[in-house]
Amino acid sequence: MRVPIAAMALTAAGVMAMAPLAPAQAATGYVVINDTRYDDPSGCYPLNHLDRAFVVNHTGERAYIYHDPACTRRFLAEVVPPGDTEVFWGAGSLRID
Repeated sequence: MRVPIAAMALTAAGVMAMAPLAPAQAATGYVVINDTRYDDPSGCYPLNHLDRAFVVNHTGERAYIYHDPACTRRFLAEVVPPGDTEVFWGAGSLRID
């Protein structure tokens, strides 16, 4: 019996559509921004252009520093590598995924 290619493709697409999507993963560990600890951080954390932002990155991911408070504009090209501590002046936000 011959099954048309289109029918096989539709069957495969249906099976794939029923497969669960993998959830977004947070970084494992914690980040400290000044005196506040965030466990298993994920996303954007505003730094509110603090005079000084003391960042401790105890995750396996890089933390990126942005100029604006919403992690959307002008990445400052500054990174807090995993296991590192940095101090930033006038930064707007931190993103870690």
